[in-house]
Amino acid sequence: MLANKNLSYRDISTGLGRLIVVLVCMICLLVTGCDESRILVIRGHTMGTTYSVKVIDEFPDKGNPGLNEAALKAELDEELAKINLLMSTYIQDSEISQFNSNKSGQWMEMSSETMDVVRFGMRLGELSNGAFDITVGPLVNLWGFGPDIQSGTMPSAEAVENARSRVGYQSLEVEQYPGLRLRKHKDIYVDLSAIAKGYAVDRLSEILMGKELRNFLVEIGGELRSRGVNDQGHPWRIGIENPAAGKENVLATVQLQDMAVATSGDYRNFFILDGKRFSHTINPGTGYPVSHQVASVTVLSRSAMEADGWATTLNVLGEEKGMELAERFNLSAMFVVRHDSGFQHLLTPAFEKLLENQVSK
Repeated sequence: MLANKNLSYRDISTGLGRLIVVLVCMICLLVTGCDESRILVIRGHTMGTTYSVKVIDEFPDKGNPGLNEAALKAELDEELAKINLLMSTYIQDSEISQFNSNKSGQWMEMSSETMDVVRFGMRLGELSNGAFDITVGPLVNLWGFGPDIQSGTMPSAEAVENARSRVGYQSLEVEQYPGLRLRKHKDIYVDLSAIAKGYAVDRLSEILMGKELRNFLVEIGGELRSRGVNDQGHPWRIGIENPAAGKENVLATVQLQDMAVATSGDYRNFFILDGKRFSHTINPGTGYPVSHQVASVTVLSRSAMEADGWATTLNVLGEEKGMELAERFNLSAMFVVRHDSGFQHLLTPAFEKLLENQVSK
């Protein structure tokens, strides 16, 4: 039982187990009366997935040439490439890969960008008592979900314990003065993939805000952050959706105004062995993929990196412990849980309040 008796499940139709964050009622490219603005849509590939940036370019027809779409795309692509070169474990000479190959006990100078993400990851590890751990990489790689894909295999218990011995964010030490430096006290492997996408969404958003753009939506691999309103003057709206029997079933529609949203789930990256599902989400405490019935967790926050990290953390913890932590920190979160009768979802009080406030407006 959950501690808060006011929380209750809401039935969801049975069907496919894949939860998708989709955009609902978002943009109409041909809108009558919208001659004072235009919508720029910039798309591309990054971090093994796709990205999309939608910007409302205001008053381009009143003597203002408006945004240079090609130049803006080049700037955004350059920022994404920079983040990859800093934080990707798939790039052998990235900054984080160089740190991972660095010997234990040696200080290494790091960029401010990587250090921002590392510090947040370490802080989240402290707040979650290790449920989130940026050094979980050896276990992720062992289970075949890292750069060297070997999915479909079951590692031995001895191999799991050996990998676990190399996990522990507490073995990282940060030095801020005289420079930004990082070192490890044992042979650990830092993997920032659980929060790097969210960080990238935040960085693109900051670039757009630096250009004094007031209305946009940034998305990378399903992680989103918005500012202002869409082309019709309404808050950007997303639907958290579960396909059921071939029909779109929206669990909740949320107005995303000056907020970010991220989802962590087991519906995209997993393998099945002997009829059992093995998720890419690894519990650092056990060394094994999570085995609870939570299919996904969606979190709303002011920062995409925070939403990204908290969604992963709550997914690791599962339904009961995750809800307890989410309530403690007043997080807006929704858990989608598997049951014999299908899928059900559970909302934190903060998420329910957010929905109530939006309905009342």
